[in-house]
Amino acid sequence: MPEYFRVNYIEQRDVFVDGVKMGRTNRRIEIGGGTYAINMGTPRDYRPGWHLATIIDTYSDEPLGVTFEKIEGEDT
Repeated sequence: MPEYFRVNYIEQRDVFVDGVKMGRTNRRIEIGGGTYAINMGTPRDYRPGWHLATIIDTYSDEPLGVTFEKIEGEDT
């Protein structure tokens, strides 16, 4: 059964799941159920650096929300 999540971020960025590009921020992403390391690649001008998210029991219209916040003035 498919599961769903959405990375919430102030800008459009690529979303990586276990190192593989899976979609874009602020859009619903479909994935199999499980636990995943989620980040937005480089530049790492966001926090936290990654989320470990367990994605189960979601619905297309109710994806799991994963939120990153922008670090102003930092370009790493």
